[in-house]
Amino acid sequence: FLFMKKAIFLDRDGTINIDYGYVSKPGDFHLLKSAGQTLKILQDKGYLLIIITNQSGIGRKYYSLDDFYTVNSIMIRKLQKHGVKITDIFFCPHNPDARCSCRKPSPEMVFKAAKKWNIDLSHSFFIGDKTSDILCGKNSGCITIQIINSTPFKASLPETVIEQADYRINDLCECLSIIERVETLQKKKIATAVIPARLRSTRIPYKLLKIINGTYLLRYTYNNLLSMNIFKDIVVATDSLKIRSAARRFGARVFMTSSKHQSGTSRICEIHSKIKTPIILNVQGDEPLLSISHIDKLLFYLSQKNAACVATAITPIKLKEHILSPSVVKVVKDNDDFALYFSRSPVPFVRDKGRRTVFFKHLGIYGYRKEFFSLYKRFQTSELEVWEKLEQLTFLASGVKIKLLQTQNDTLGIDTLQELKEFQKIVSLYPAYFRNLFSLKNNYD
Repeated sequence: FLFMKKAIFLDRDGTINIDYGYVSKPGDFHLLKSAGQTLKILQDKGYLLIIITNQSGIGRKYYSLDDFYTVNSIMIRKLQKHGVKITDIFFCPHNPDARCSCRKPSPEMVFKAAKKWNIDLSHSFFIGDKTSDILCGKNSGCITIQIINSTPFKASLPETVIEQADYRINDLCECLSIIERVETLQKKKIATAVIPARLRSTRIPYKLLKIINGTYLLRYTYNNLLSMNIFKDIVVATDSLKIRSAARRFGARVFMTSSKHQSGTSRICEIHSKIKTPIILNVQGDEPLLSISHIDKLLFYLSQKNAACVATAITPIKLKEHILSPSVVKVVKDNDDFALYFSRSPVPFVRDKGRRTVFFKHLGIYGYRKEFFSLYKRFQTSELEVWEKLEQLTFLASGVKIKLLQTQNDTLGIDTLQELKEFQKIVSLYPAYFRNLFSLKNNYD
């Protein structure tokens, strides 16, 4: 048995050094603030440091291969002054018009590095400043971190949820707390993810069993959770024999439940005693594109001794149509980031014209400490839940506090046919990402 290593994959220009466009002259190479100190800390934590860089300037004949090697040697010398040793450098020298197989966002260079150095990509990170870096990292199964303030050039904005980095930072040193948090979750595995799954939904019948590029929608959600490598177990809870059969075919563990449940929390309550972890995460089966950044803060918060017993994720709403859409649930919070109210209506109402406020979108994931379910069994469904069709309103009406934890990333829940079509388009646009996602094996008993 050969012990697998972990790595930090790094873009070069804009991640380690200032990107002036094409860094090809010795005088143009300037380390970014804190790059040396940060990489030394990561190296001391046992990570290999591997550079993955597109260098199309070689193919475009803006500079030579020797120029590239000269700049690299300067980088290596400057990093050595901080005690940093770059493990390896992989680069694509081709003009983009050549349509080579190695240019980022292709994961080819990462896969070559993983094979050469025996790297476990599920415990590795990809840090870069451009969308091509983020897609390369995602296509290879790494957790992605984007530096958004490292270059005088405006970074390209993500066009879809897939192009969003898992985390965004302003300075390389900010990655340290993120990596430490993820490492802890991957090591301790304090939570079980439960996917409550019903066969018939109001808007899209048999939604979770819709076939998208040959695969059930439910499996996209399951494998996405699997890719995070932070759960002790992932289970599907359902009353449908068809869903049970489908889930077992792709390797999921299934708990059968009553057909009388009106909410995911109710369904989880029936099986919670079978779950051994202190924290349970409720993930809707129609949320196939959640990021680890939607979840890690919830798990960390709930692991604290005096934490509230329920937590959920929110993100600022950026589009006006989302404020007005009843399929986008809005939330109002108090001064301590606990929920005051959830609604399908635009809340809060801004009476005075010209005043600006931030609207927050509720992302449909809940984390519970297990003791919550002893309370939940005594709840009576509130009229607020009946009116709005939002189960969390019964929690609030029953006096349960819900902690709100903010994330930078939006996601794509599939509540409408339009959203289903949007997800189908994403699957067709990013075949490498989903090909890697479905190569993952289920290691749960």
